[in-house]
Amino acid sequence: MEQTEQGYIKFHVKPYTITGLAKIYGLNRKTMKLWIKKIEIHVGERTGYYYTPRQVRVIFDRVALPDVIFEYDSAEKRAQN
Repeated sequence: MEQTEQGYIKFHVKPYTITGLAKIYGLNRKTMKLWIKKIEIHVGERTGYYYTPRQVRVIFDRVALPDVIFEYDSAEKRAQN
């Protein structure tokens, strides 16, 4: 995420895991899974561990972006372990 001169935040849509999406929304994994399950017909099935950027866009459109976005960096999480 980057902040622009106008104060807006640029958010890059990229592949995310359920854990990554949960972190963005400030939720736990189980709650995020329930939210996605409700819109699964629009999102489609996940292949492997990641939702594609197209699927992530659908999730953002259907669930709406949260007021506060928590940045998720899987490399940072790996470094903590």
